[in-house]
Amino acid sequence: MSSVSAIRGVLLGSLARSWQRSCQLPIASRSSALCLLQQLPRKFSNSPGPQEETTEASQIGGHDYFKSFYYGSHGASELQPRVAGQSPAVVDIPEDALDDDLTPFQEQLASEPHRDALSTEVDPEFLDEVGPGLHRSFNLAAYVNQSETLQKFLQLGVDLSRFDRSPGVPQMILALDFEKDVEPVIRFLTSLGVEPDRLGYFFTKNPRILKVQLENLQVRVDYLLSKKFTKEQVGRIASNAPFFLMFSVRRMDRRLGYLQKTFELTGDEVRHVVARLPKLPTCSINLISDNTFAIKEEMGFSPEQTKQLLLNSPKLFLSTRRFIVEAFDYLHNTMALSHDQLLKFPSIIRTRKCVLQPRHEFLAKLGRDQYDATQPNYVSLKALVSGSDADFCENVAKTSVDTFNQFLKTV
Repeated sequence: MSSVSAIRGVLLGSLARSWQRSCQLPIASRSSALCLLQQLPRKFSNSPGPQEETTEASQIGGHDYFKSFYYGSHGASELQPRVAGQSPAVVDIPEDALDDDLTPFQEQLASEPHRDALSTEVDPEFLDEVGPGLHRSFNLAAYVNQSETLQKFLQLGVDLSRFDRSPGVPQMILALDFEKDVEPVIRFLTSLGVEPDRLGYFFTKNPRILKVQLENLQVRVDYLLSKKFTKEQVGRIASNAPFFLMFSVRRMDRRLGYLQKTFELTGDEVRHVVARLPKLPTCSINLISDNTFAIKEEMGFSPEQTKQLLLNSPKLFLSTRRFIVEAFDYLHNTMALSHDQLLKFPSIIRTRKCVLQPRHEFLAKLGRDQYDATQPNYVSLKALVSGSDADFCENVAKTSVDTFNQFLKTV
C-alpha cells in the first residue's frame, strides 16, 4: 500500500504542475489552443465521440487507471483489448483514390468473351498460352511442347538428351532463336558440303558451335584451304569431326605440325591422314604419343613401319593402349605372324584377343591355321576376324556353326 500511495502522490503532483502552467497562459492563447484541439481529425479514433479528459479523484489509481496510461503513452490502438461488440478503428479513404486505373481494367475484363475450356470453339493454342508457367526441370524434354527451337532440332535428328549432360548447354539452347541463331550456321555448314542428314549428328556432338561467330568459322575454313585441302576434304572434316572447327587457327596449325613432325609426313600425307580420320587432330596428343611409343618400343615396329601404320590404319593410334598391346602379343608370339604380315592388314591389331583366340584355336584343331600367302590353304587375316561366327565357319573353317559352338564350350 505504501508504494501505491507514493505513485499516486507523484502523479497528482505532475498533474498539478501541468494545470498550473496551463493557467498561466494568456486567455487568447488558451482559447486558440482549445479551438485547435477541437479541430483535430477524428478519423483515427476508436470511439465515435470525443472522450472526456476530466477524471474524478475517486478514479485515480488502480489497475484500470494505470493501464490507460500505458496504452495512451504507446499510442497504438492495436495494443488495447477489443471490447465485444465494439467496431475497430476505421481509416477514411480519400475520395480521389476511388477513381484509379482499376476501373478501365475492370471494364476491359468485362468486355472479354466468356471462354469455356471444354468448348470446341476454343483454340487449343490459346489454352496453351494462358496455361500455367513452366516449372524448373532436370531435362529439356519438359520444354519441347513450348519451344519451337527444340522442335526444329528434333526434326533435324538432334539427340536432346545429350545436351542434358553438358553443363550450361540446356540454358544456352533454350535462349536461342532458331531463325536468328541456328539457320545461319546451318547455311554455313551446308555450304561446306555437310549433308543435311548429318546436321543432327553435328549439333548433337557440338552444340556450342552455335555461339561461335560465323566470321571466325570462315577464317578457320580459309586456313584449311590455304594449306591446300580441297573443298571435298574440308566438307569431310566438318561432317565427321564436328569439334575441328572449334579449334583456333593457331591450334589447328600446332596439331597438324605435330603429326607431320612426329611421323615425318609430307604435306600430301598430312592431308591424306586428316581427311581419312578427321578426329585424329582433335584427339588428345597424350593418347597419340602413348600409342606411338607402344607401337615403336613395345611392338618393335620401325619408324617407317609406324608411318605406314598411320597411313593405312590411323584408328590404331586412337585405340586403347592395353588392348592393342595384348592383341599384338597374341598375333606375334602365339600365331607367329611377322611385322610385315601385320602391315598388310594392320586393322587386325585393333581386334580384341577374345575374338582372335577362339577362332585361331579352332582352325588349329582343324589343321587350317595357315596364314602364309605363299602356301596352300592360305587363310587371310581379314577373313579371320571379319564377319559373324556363321560367316567364319562357312568361308574359313568350312564347317558348321554347331561344331564351332561345341568347341567353344571346351575352351
